[in-house]
Amino acid sequence: MIDRADASTRVRSGRGALQTIDNTLAFLRQHPPYDELDEALLRDVLQHAELAYYAQNRAIIGPEAGLPRFFCVVQQGLVRGTRRDAGRDAPALFEAGPGETFLAAALFQQRATRTVHLAAEDSFVVQIPREQFQLLLNQSERFRGFCERRASVLVERARDQMRAQVTAEMHRAATLDTRLDALTLRPPVTCDEQTSVQTAVRRMHEAEVGSIVVLGADARPSGIFTLRDLRTLVAGGNATLDGSITSAMTQAPKGLTGTASLFDAASLMLEHRIAHLLVVDGPRLVGVVSERDLFTHQHVDMVSLARTLSACGSVSAIAEVRQQIQRAVSAMLAQGASGRQLTRLITQLNDVAVRRVLDLARQTEPQTLPAITWLAFGSEARAEQTLHTDQDNALLFDVAPGDTAAAQRDRLLPFAQRVNRMLAEIGFPLCPGNVMAGNPELCLSREEWSDKYSELIESQSPQALLKGSIYLDARATAGETDAFDQVLASAVAAAQRNTQFLHALAQVALGFRPALGLIRSFATRRAEQGRLLDLKKNGLQSFVAATRTLALANGLTLPNTEERLDALAAMGVLDPRDSSAWTEAFSFLQVLRMRAHQQQSEQGLALSNEIDPDSLNPLDRRILKEALRQAQRLHDRLKLDYS
Repeated sequence: MIDRADASTRVRSGRGALQTIDNTLAFLRQHPPYDELDEALLRDVLQHAELAYYAQNRAIIGPEAGLPRFFCVVQQGLVRGTRRDAGRDAPALFEAGPGETFLAAALFQQRATRTVHLAAEDSFVVQIPREQFQLLLNQSERFRGFCERRASVLVERARDQMRAQVTAEMHRAATLDTRLDALTLRPPVTCDEQTSVQTAVRRMHEAEVGSIVVLGADARPSGIFTLRDLRTLVAGGNATLDGSITSAMTQAPKGLTGTASLFDAASLMLEHRIAHLLVVDGPRLVGVVSERDLFTHQHVDMVSLARTLSACGSVSAIAEVRQQIQRAVSAMLAQGASGRQLTRLITQLNDVAVRRVLDLARQTEPQTLPAITWLAFGSEARAEQTLHTDQDNALLFDVAPGDTAAAQRDRLLPFAQRVNRMLAEIGFPLCPGNVMAGNPELCLSREEWSDKYSELIESQSPQALLKGSIYLDARATAGETDAFDQVLASAVAAAQRNTQFLHALAQVALGFRPALGLIRSFATRRAEQGRLLDLKKNGLQSFVAATRTLALANGLTLPNTEERLDALAAMGVLDPRDSSAWTEAFSFLQVLRMRAHQQQSEQGLALSNEIDPDSLNPLDRRILKEALRQAQRLHDRLKLDYS
């Protein structure tokens, strides 16, 4: 049972009680999930509760107590959870401050607690019997959901708060998660494959639309004709409007089902640089979503920016357009975007900018260059870029018959170095570690890249491990992308077979310790502006590095952290509930980091990954602590394989 408290009293009705139901209820209603539970249900539960006092350093409960008799909510003070054999200075596995719940997970899973709970300071705790816990589970889906996915629920609440804060500034209405079938779509304008271009254009004009869907003999969409196709036809100089629409249409048009979101539509338009998407229900055409439709819902910023970037004729023009990304990020924050959505679209925009720089560099190149593959490493490869990012890139080429790798490298290096300088001009600083395509060690043939990966994996030196951590988060972003896929697949397979390499990589990952303090505080560094916590090094990297190791150990070539976690859960390597909690925690840290960058930009400050936790509101601080605890749990999971 729970150890006897130093003092306790029943929660009662009436003014004379030390702890009344009314003031306990008022306290609980300030904290999730109790602020969303039925008040009458809570009041009934509190009829059976006690307020217990535990003096500092007093044990509350441990694993030997078996199934707890209560679950608890801290009203005042701090409760700390540690392993029974942990040293005095060991970091807490669990901390609960005012408004936070503990022992709910143990009761939900019908088991003993796995940690020793101590009062880290004089603490008052509301103790609610397990019979009432079961009542809450049975009668409140919200409470059950909280117990099933505590981290996800808390992150969801924090995201809602961030959304409300930014929405108050920007007055945005729609959300990125709005389904396409929730939009008011007009019936699509269609024609058959025998229709002439002139007739199709007339129908578009009469309907005041920018596209017409071409249906085949089976009434399924075979193509789409847009005003852009018409401009291309006319610009060709041999335009004939009497010809069949099939000669001018775009074949195999892109489409989504009605269950897809506005984010999915915006992302697909950005990726393929198109202005119209079909909405389908199986083979049946339902409607067309246009860039104008997204404009109505304020989601077009990213799509229009991508198109503008693709048309830029100079480096200075690209740099000017990229300055607008901050405004688009603010809009997405207002729309409740997740960390994955934010970083994915920023990365897609950066990919467009990089490809345009490569095009401009080729246009001014005095000599004909061989085919190349432009590679991205790190956050760009993982599609996890924020506004604060430098270059991590490389170049791959195939050696032409009769030529040598050294000779081709000599021709390509001036081009690669010029591209690196151009990227710096548009806002991607040069990499301090020289992880750039202009570095001769990273301008390699396909065979040289294969050899480089083999050498890194065979060596367990600190330098090799550092480079392995960088180069194994990799993606081809431009050029002959298939050329790199085979190289990466072979490298991942070699890493999976090399247990010594994986063990060494795990130790590197465990070095990115979550910024959790011993008692109550975060692990911070003292600075003039307060105590600072590095969200990247001691938060995000804790997830990235640990997940990378688990992904390589299971042969995954996916670079994205959240996709790796999803895949590991699908393979049965991770518990889906753990994977979901870690994904939500990682996403929250990304959004918090983006929010900090936004505020720094508005204040004219240099972008930094460091924040002062004391500057956050109480809910954000609570979720930050929970997110870092989840990072620690992921590290504990990694230690099971590589202790």
